[in-house]
Amino acid sequence: MSLVASLQHSQGVKLEAQGVHTIGALAGLADDVAIPRLAAGTLAGLRQQADLQVRSRGLARPLHELHPPEHARGLARLPEPSDGDVFFDFEGDPFWGDEGLEYLFGTVFREDGEWRYHALWAQDRAQEKARFEQWMDWMTARLEAHPDLHVYHFNAYEPTALKRLMARHATREHELDELLRHKVFVDLYGIVRQALRAGVEGYGLKRLEPLFGFERDAAVKDAGGSLRSWQDYLDGGDATVLDAIAAYNAEDCRSTRALRDWLVAQRAAAEHRHGVTIAALEPTPPRPLSDKAIAYLERLEALRPRLTAGLPDDESEDDESQRAHRLAFDLLGYHRREAKPGWWEYFARLERSPEELRDEDSEAIGCLTPVAGAEPVDVNRSWLFTLQFPDHEYKLHAGPAVDPDGGHGTTIETMDEARRVLTVRRAKKRARSRLARSSPASRTGRTRKRQRSCASGSGPPTSASNRADRLTPPPTCCSRARRACGRALRR
Repeated sequence: MSLVASLQHSQGVKLEAQGVHTIGALAGLADDVAIPRLAAGTLAGLRQQADLQVRSRGLARPLHELHPPEHARGLARLPEPSDGDVFFDFEGDPFWGDEGLEYLFGTVFREDGEWRYHALWAQDRAQEKARFEQWMDWMTARLEAHPDLHVYHFNAYEPTALKRLMARHATREHELDELLRHKVFVDLYGIVRQALRAGVEGYGLKRLEPLFGFERDAAVKDAGGSLRSWQDYLDGGDATVLDAIAAYNAEDCRSTRALRDWLVAQRAAAEHRHGVTIAALEPTPPRPLSDKAIAYLERLEALRPRLTAGLPDDESEDDESQRAHRLAFDLLGYHRREAKPGWWEYFARLERSPEELRDEDSEAIGCLTPVAGAEPVDVNRSWLFTLQFPDHEYKLHAGPAVDPDGGHGTTIETMDEARRVLTVRRAKKRARSRLARSSPASRTGRTRKRQRSCASGSGPPTSASNRADRLTPPPTCCSRARRACGRALRR
């Protein structure tokens, strides 16, 4: 069972408790078989995954199946290629110091009509800060020259590491926020998971390479080998080891580019199969900062030279006075930086499908459906909707929640965990709009954007047309922390 891609341990335990012990047995399960405490949709997906893997054995190129296109999901999250596009990959040492070290920033980009690879190395904390600032400044300038560019990466490590570096070094906060607001980062792992199912034992980049035909030549074959080579370099100082690591990192970047190109080509196949036109993701237009945000950043930058001038690059060399100055500057933006992870997590959840929230998120609730026969209840200026959900892990309870499809906050009034039924309160002015996610248009049309066809008449909207199919926790930000930060700046 461990060979089934994306199978979680808890799911494997439930399957084995019912006598399903092998990938072949899972692939051969009849469609009408039910597994206690395993959602029917989850079981169907695991069965299909196992079947594809069994049928792909012995094939040079694994089989794959494209999911039906949806607006802002899967292949519809792919932007149009741009000459400014960047393919980015980190190499990090989690055992360096107390917090680890990002020792290689690897980038593939197009310049003067040719694809080039560039490596930025960091061997200590001061160099890590300098390389982070250098990469961020280069990206900011490149975005100005190519407003339609995107930064492609595989899985969440790269943007997560950049956020961590911003917080660690208290620098380039505004520049990173601009990249995030422009939605510059494109995670190909998430697109693959939403767009298709493949007969592979895992959805890591190297597992997928036979699918899109990428072959490697570098001596270093995986992340573990890269880390061992890096530690060998730290012990012996042999510069040729860095060349081997860079060759491996360059192949990761080029593999990411090959996957992007293959996914773009799959759009035509999906359009032909499902009879729709998949709209490419449009660049997010820049939004000017508010006057309040501009004033905050100006005050912060005005204090930077007063508090940080003359400080050593390596904070371990600070004397008591220097340490006090450095700490004072770090505290000025502390609460603002500490609030960001809660917002990042919130926006990341908005990108996940109901099925991903059901199967991969232990806090949110996915795949909500109306309870048959339960009509909306009129309560003052709101409607109460009764919804049910499949058995899966979650941490939501009665209280504030977010409906990602509507983009609005909502309230869970009651929750019956045994029956997996909850009631949701929504204001009437919002409840009258359909909150279903997008679906393919007619056979001759484009994929639709989220539909908001208002209910007619004066009566309540029907449950079926006014459901939230997923609920997530609200962002964990702290207004008190922001007020404290503002008071510190004013002082």
